[in-house]
Amino acid sequence: MTDPAGRVRHAAAGAHPHWTGPVSRQAFFAAYAAVQQMLGTVGRTNDALADVDFPDGMDVERTYFSVQSKLLDLYLDGLPVVPVSRCPFTGDRLDIPIDCDGLDGPWWDHQGAVRPYWERPATLVALTGAMRLAPHVESTPWLVCPGPDAPYVIPRLLDDDEVQAVVSTVIIGSHTGYVIAYFSGDPPAHTRPANDWGAPDSRGRGQGAEWGWDTCFDDPATFEFDLAPLVEARRLSWIRPGDDTWSVESAPTTCPYTSLEHSSRWQRVQEGTQW
Repeated sequence: MTDPAGRVRHAAAGAHPHWTGPVSRQAFFAAYAAVQQMLGTVGRTNDALADVDFPDGMDVERTYFSVQSKLLDLYLDGLPVVPVSRCPFTGDRLDIPIDCDGLDGPWWDHQGAVRPYWERPATLVALTGAMRLAPHVESTPWLVCPGPDAPYVIPRLLDDDEVQAVVSTVIIGSHTGYVIAYFSGDPPAHTRPANDWGAPDSRGRGQGAEWGWDTCFDDPATFEFDLAPLVEARRLSWIRPGDDTWSVESAPTTCPYTSLEHSSRWQRVQEGTQW
């Protein structure tokens, strides 16, 4: 997957600010929904279609799957690569391909997240997130799990004294996203990563540079939302919302994330409803 960050953005009618595909975002999702609906119809009528004498080489279900695959390739190619954090050890900014135009993109499909491969820095231990949802949420056929409504830390990831958490803000459509990234100058060999933000697993390169998946279950009841002590202990740094330089800060008295109100509940979104 090539980096689309430098591509010229298409000024298609109705295109969202970050969408870089050759068609408008609305047009893409209309086509994607139509194909998904047809696949469901074909799946329910397989028995009837079994007796249909199609022309040589024609397979209705395979044709729709091929169209779906091409649409998803278009979607992945249109995803921008945007900054989300910065490593406090190397100083390198962390840029990832992410759908920041809204939760209606399949990047946010919790059970089948459509995401391109990207090279994870050696110092990145885990990339999690939270989200302050706007009153209106997108209508999606899939389940979206954006995390709780305020930034938090997973205590087990900080058991290693070399690990440092960094909190930052990324706007997702009309919602306020909080990225919680964990870095280590000497990455712990035996610490399992957390699931990636909004996904049921984490993906990256293992030993031998092969791509692999790992699924972790972390009980939300163990999440720590009281960030002030971690800031005082220099275990948690942050990037100020709206800071175009993405500078990592650590002064305990000026952290903007320690006083956010929160419910501590894990949020879910589907079909335009949040609970």
